[in-house]
Amino acid sequence: MFKIRTLLAASLLSVAAVGSVAVATPQPVPSLQQCATLLPKGKTYTYSMTGSIDTVGARPKVSGIFSVSDGTTIDRHEEGAAFGKCIASVIRFN
Repeated sequence: MFKIRTLLAASLLSVAAVGSVAVATPQPVPSLQQCATLLPKGKTYTYSMTGSIDTVGARPKVSGIFSVSDGTTIDRHEEGAAFGKCIASVIRFN
């Protein structure tokens, strides 16, 4: 494992050093698990995602909803904002 990390680090450094003109590359899309680390610790959360895809027209129309709950009715929008922003990059509709 150490060799793989060393090779990866060396590869990244050599790519970064190859030219002064860099083209912006998109950030890698995080996983659901990576986003979950942004939720407050010490609770169990339930999530669901439902949606539909309409392929009748020229372009498919995608719609859906993703929800997360800690089982209470308390508004926890503020403490879940980082998770929401992260999950929005995982579930993109465009």
